[in-house]
Amino acid sequence: MRKIEMRKIQSIRLSLLIFFILLTIIGCSQKVNKDQPGSIQAGQESEQAVTKDAEPRETNQAVSEEKTEHISDVFVQMLENDPLHRSRALSPDKRYYAYEERSSVILVQLPTAEEYLTDKGLVPKVLFTDGIRKDAPFTELENDYAERLKQPLLTDEELQKAELELRSVYKWDFFYYLTFSRNGRYLGYLREQNFGGNRTCTVYVLDLQDNCKLYSLPVKERSQYPGIKWQADNETLEIDLPSAESVGEGVYLDLRRQWHIPSGQSKQKYYINAGSENEKEIALKDAQKAIAAYARAEAERKRAEEKWDRLTVEELVAALTPAELAEEYKKYFSLQAVQIELLKAHGYNDEAIAEMDGYDFQREESGWLLSKERIEGAKRIYPGLQDQDLSNWTYQKYNEYIRVQSEKNNAPPDAIKKEILERGLPEDINSRPVKEFHGWENMLAYTNEAVMAMYEASQQTDILFRKAEAYRLAVREAYLGQNKKP
Repeated sequence: MRKIEMRKIQSIRLSLLIFFILLTIIGCSQKVNKDQPGSIQAGQESEQAVTKDAEPRETNQAVSEEKTEHISDVFVQMLENDPLHRSRALSPDKRYYAYEERSSVILVQLPTAEEYLTDKGLVPKVLFTDGIRKDAPFTELENDYAERLKQPLLTDEELQKAELELRSVYKWDFFYYLTFSRNGRYLGYLREQNFGGNRTCTVYVLDLQDNCKLYSLPVKERSQYPGIKWQADNETLEIDLPSAESVGEGVYLDLRRQWHIPSGQSKQKYYINAGSENEKEIALKDAQKAIAAYARAEAERKRAEEKWDRLTVEELVAALTPAELAEEYKKYFSLQAVQIELLKAHGYNDEAIAEMDGYDFQREESGWLLSKERIEGAKRIYPGLQDQDLSNWTYQKYNEYIRVQSEKNNAPPDAIKKEILERGLPEDINSRPVKEFHGWENMLAYTNEAVMAMYEASQQTDILFRKAEAYRLAVREAYLGQNKKP
C-alpha cells in the first residue's frame, strides 16, 4: 500500500516538473517573438488582422529592410513604368536618374537605403527640369511619384496601351542620349530642334556638384543621327555628327566635336568612314578646303534650282542652246553598253540600234519575256512569286506587279490608317514622309501640324519629280525635232 502511495507522489512530482519546464519554454518563446520586428503579441492577433484588411493592399513596389540594397532599383522601375517616359539614364552610383517626359528632361536624386529606412515616405527628389515642364513646381512631380508608388506597376500590355492613347497629346521635342559621365558629376543630353531640312541641335551639360549649373553648346546639325559620349577624363563630351558635311555628290565627312566643360573650349575633327575599320581622319585644313569648294558648287546648284522653280518646262527647254540641248539629250537618253548588248541578243541589227535611244529601249524591253536571271531575282525579292510560273511574264507585267506591291508596302497598317482618318490627316500619306519620323507610330506621336508639314514637303517632292520627268521628255522631243533626218 505504501509503495503505491509513493509511486503516486513521484508521478505528481514528475508531472509538476514537466509543467514548469513547459511554462519556462513558452515564456522564453513569447519574449523572443515580442522583440522581433513585425511580430504580433498574444491577444492582439485578431485586432491587427482587422486593421490590415482595412488598409490598402501592399503593392509590388513595397520594399523590405532585407532588400534595401536594391532601393534605387525600385524607384527606377517605378519611373520607367510610365507611358510618358522615353529616354533615360542612371548615374553609375545609382544616386541620380534622368529621363525624358515628352518635351521635358527631368533629373531626380534617388533616396539611399539609409534615408529610406529612416523615412519610408521618401520619394525621388527633383533637382532639375527643362523643356515644357521647366517652370513646373518640383513638388508637383514628387507628389506624382508618391501616388504612383502606392499603385501596382503596369503590365507590358497596359503600358503599351497607355502609350498608344497618349500619342499626339504633346508636341515632341526630341531629347537624345541622356548620359552621365563615368564619375557621375555631369549629365549630358542632346536636344534636337526644327525637325526637317535645316536642323540644329543643342548639347546641354549639367554640373551636379555645382548646384546643377547648366552649360549649352548649339551645334549646326546636318547629320540625321547625332550622338554624344563622355571621354575618359570625365570632363570632355564628344558630339558625333555622322555625314555632317558634304564634299561631293554622295560624299560626306563625319564631324566629331570635343567640348571640355570646365574650360568651355572645343575642338573638332573630320573623318571619312568614321566608326569603321577604314576610318581615316582628315586634316582640318584639307577638310575646310573641300567643304568650301562644295559650298560654292552648292550655291551654283541653288541658282539653277531657283531658275528651275521659276520657269515652266517649255521655257526651260526653249532657253537651252543647241549645244546644251544636245548635252541634255545625251545625259538622259544615250544607250548604255548593256542595253546595246541586250538589243543585239533580241535580234536588233546595228542599223536599227543606231536609230534608237534609251526611251526606245524601255519601250521595246517592256514587251520582252523576263530573262532567267530576272525571274530568279524577282522570286528572291518577292516571296509571293516563289511558286508562280513567270516564264510568260513580260517586263511590263513585272513592272506593274512591282508598282502594286510598292503601293501595298507603302500603305499604313489598318490600325494606323484608322487613326489617320480619325485625325483628319490625308488618306494618301505613304511611307516616304513616314521615313522622316522613323515609323508610323512615331509619326502619329507628333501633332497634325508637324505631320502635315512633312506630308506637304513630300507632295512638293512629287511635283518636282513629275516636272523633271516632263522636262526629260520635252528635251527628247525638242532634240529629235531639231535633228530629223531627211
